[in-house]
Amino acid sequence: MEKDYKRSVGAIWNKIAKNEKKTQYKSISLDLKELREQDVDLSQDKINLVIFRNYQKSKDNQPDYRVVVPDTFNRQTESKKDIGESKADEELLEESESTDEIPF
Repeated sequence: MEKDYKRSVGAIWNKIAKNEKKTQYKSISLDLKELREQDVDLSQDKINLVIFRNYQKSKDNQPDYRVVVPDTFNRQTESKKDIGESKADEELLEESESTDEIPF
């Protein structure tokens, strides 16, 4: 049986613009099909998502962060080490639930 928390719905990459200032930004890709498969109502005005650092990144083309649906994360009962969460990530999740501010 597949663990729900491993099913990411998107990914985020750290990028650096090719301009004089070398501006840093984030690029995000969301899998709408996966969101629907996880019973997320895409007709809502707002969808809450959670991001976790990808500590197992071994190649530049792999994402820096994984995006998951909070309910999926909250239902997990297995060890979080499989997707690389840390205590700092858990604290970030708790902080993000109390504010609408983007944490990066």
